[in-house]
Amino acid sequence: MVFMMFFGVGYMMLALYGYLIREWRTLQLVISVPTILFLSYWWLIPESPRWLLAVGRKEEAERIIREYGYVNNVPVPDDIFSESWNPMKMGKTKKMDKIKHNEEKGTMLDLFRLPNMRKKTLILFYNWFVNTLIYYGLAFNTSNLGGSDYFNCFLAGAVEIPAYALGLFIMGTERMGRRWSMFYTMVIGGITCVAAAFVPPCGGTLWIGIILATISKFSVTCSFGMVYVFSAELFPTPLRSTGVGMCSMCARIGGILAPQLLLMSKIWAKLPAVVFGVACILAGIFILPLPETRGKKLPETLEEGERFGKKPEKGPEKVEEATTNPMEAIVVN
Repeated sequence: MVFMMFFGVGYMMLALYGYLIREWRTLQLVISVPTILFLSYWWLIPESPRWLLAVGRKEEAERIIREYGYVNNVPVPDDIFSESWNPMKMGKTKKMDKIKHNEEKGTMLDLFRLPNMRKKTLILFYNWFVNTLIYYGLAFNTSNLGGSDYFNCFLAGAVEIPAYALGLFIMGTERMGRRWSMFYTMVIGGITCVAAAFVPPCGGTLWIGIILATISKFSVTCSFGMVYVFSAELFPTPLRSTGVGMCSMCARIGGILAPQLLLMSKIWAKLPAVVFGVACILAGIFILPLPETRGKKLPETLEEGERFGKKPEKGPEKVEEATTNPMEAIVVN
């Protein structure tokens, strides 16, 4: 959530660069060339030890964790890498035994193979799609708010920093958590988006429309930051990268459609904002069936991922008898 605040910083810098550099080819070079520095991340950023363990690359995980211990002056026990400690080696139920795939290496198909995982995946796909759709829809629509395009763009970027800060705070509270934080921010974003469409962009009502659009952008930005965290916590370790990557792909579809949907204003000037707002409200409602992840043990295996947020079919006494691994019993309960 903190590093996403720098996305807002880049947003504000884009408005400043656009104001100072009016020739679009030069502007494109100025904002594109610095990305070459990202190539250095190949050597600077280590691989995730949790993912390395999930795919059986134990030696690399051990080396990286010991480097962490050395840098932070924290001793690493010798037995922490034993087979009994590895969470990827937990047992399977009879129902899960029917799934014929490698438990340690999840594939894209595993997102849809089981009913509970499939439900969570489809809800997240739609949520990412809508978040990006309305995020870029509002960004591309700043010219229609009235006033200076550059100021509106700068303001849209400035609200992102407090938006991510608010998201960081509310999603960590016991009262709100991840799920209700997502619900409220998306519903508020959708309502204010629709309301802003019915404010005339002229005269004394100009600032009312800008304020409503800013609140909508603030809320959607807050939700956009939280959906990254929420999604990563819902997917089990073997599917975490695949799941978030697929969610991001759905988000790009929303980004592609956003400027095209703005063309619906030729049919009715308020239609794009109404479509964005209604889709955002529905996404907030659809988030409610998902399980809360705040303070919960996150799923480490495909089996745990299917169980996570699913009501147990057996009573507590029967479940306790059916499980021989105490760690597995905790996960089931």
